[in-house]
Amino acid sequence: MAVHHPTIMPLNLLALPHEILHCIFIETDPQDIARLRCCHTLDDYIRNNRQLFKDLYLKQFDEPSLAPDQPFAWESELPKLVRFQKILRSNDIKKKLSQLEILDIILSSTDHLLANAAPGSGNSRNVQCLSMLFENPSNVDGLMCSSLLFNLAKAETLNRRPKWIHAVNDRESRSMARGDGSHEFAVSLKFISLKPKKEGSEKERGSEKKELSEMRIRQLSAKLHVLYGIPIQYAPNFSGNFPRYDFRSELKARSTHLYARSLVYDLRRFTEGTLFGPFLDDQGSQDADWEKLEAIMIVMSYNINKYVETYHPDEAVVPRWNKPFAGATPHSFVSPAFAMPKEPRLPLAAQDPYNVTGTWMRVVCFLDYNELYSFNFASSIPNDQPRHPLENEEAFRLIIMKLEITKIEPPGEDEGKGLPVVWFKGTSAAPEIQSIPVNPLDVGLVRLTPQGEVRWTSWSIFHGVERYRSEGIQIGGPQSARGVLGTWFDRDYDELGPAGPTCFWKTTDELQDIEHNDDDV
Repeated sequence: MAVHHPTIMPLNLLALPHEILHCIFIETDPQDIARLRCCHTLDDYIRNNRQLFKDLYLKQFDEPSLAPDQPFAWESELPKLVRFQKILRSNDIKKKLSQLEILDIILSSTDHLLANAAPGSGNSRNVQCLSMLFENPSNVDGLMCSSLLFNLAKAETLNRRPKWIHAVNDRESRSMARGDGSHEFAVSLKFISLKPKKEGSEKERGSEKKELSEMRIRQLSAKLHVLYGIPIQYAPNFSGNFPRYDFRSELKARSTHLYARSLVYDLRRFTEGTLFGPFLDDQGSQDADWEKLEAIMIVMSYNINKYVETYHPDEAVVPRWNKPFAGATPHSFVSPAFAMPKEPRLPLAAQDPYNVTGTWMRVVCFLDYNELYSFNFASSIPNDQPRHPLENEEAFRLIIMKLEITKIEPPGEDEGKGLPVVWFKGTSAAPEIQSIPVNPLDVGLVRLTPQGEVRWTSWSIFHGVERYRSEGIQIGGPQSARGVLGTWFDRDYDELGPAGPTCFWKTTDELQDIEHNDDDV
């Protein structure tokens, strides 16, 4: 007697319900989604499938912080991040080295991940993703070492004597460091607007476009380095290898902080056009000068590390800059728990989007004025050439600031419109560990630049007289744990100085008591 078996239908992916397809596809790597679009049926299912792209995005990255009525383009943002990861997972350093298109993609996606990172200090999948991707040395060597500082250091590291070529105007310069003829650098000392001009011949416009491209590469590379947050100590050679552990090769390694110090204390960079701060010399546009911020970061890190080796302060008070992208995200600052119950915030402080009120730690570095003057004016150097590496050691001051906001205003014409202007006042004092008293009063304001960076301006007042002014950019946006990098200078904008670098970061929302005694100053 014949046995009848039930008919077995062949498995067919195309015949599955969309709900089952969705469950299968969200378990795949987002990089494989493009391969799955192998026929019209699957292509139609995947294309513009908002829920699928959203679920794939949220399996790997933090959920973006959006206003209720603000849409998020899951379908376009995920492919951008897939391409970003593919580039960074490649070991082809030559492909990454100094290419504007690559840097644009990398920095755009890095900015996106940092801006949309989960609030808090250590639970962001976006930051974890970036940290893992930049464990690849070729990503550091190929993407973060194209600024002016590294171009100068590379030339000397490879024992190449730069040949200076004067620019077509007194604000631009190019230097070519040539060795065997296979490598060359184009270095511009001064900055012009990154917006192209309309006048001039086609050839002149082409030359200007090339110069602007080179400057943009340097700025993007420096910004990526600043966001990364771990200062690179030595300039890599052209193959992307650092002379970190042995010097048996012919390379003569020079610490980057020598070149960073030279750029930071070059008084030609303190002008009305730069607002005497970390801004491009662009008629007060407030565009951040990431090459200057990079140099400030390297100088401050070098001096902070020396201080840590001597005094061993608590890491919660003086952080070590040794974790990739740490604190470079909005709202990443988390105040430590209070020993006593915290009183409710005053209505004014509760409206502050920058979270200014609290205790901050500040570092100020400066050269002896005779050394600063000698470095800048002892010899005549053309304005289109950088100064020599500076080996003079700076003085280091650690300052505790207690700040409170005093008023909140709408933004003005020259300020970013996304957030208000917040004014503050406070007091400063040196910690007990320092024997030198520092007791100024502080006043200042925080607001957005037209480009969306958080700009801090403050004045230090001694005996009722304003003496110094500071300008800075908060790295990572409002309420970032990384804090502010910037400059300090004479209140009268004196181009003869004094001037130098500074940085500060928040330690607690609590207003810790500070002994203030003007008689000690």
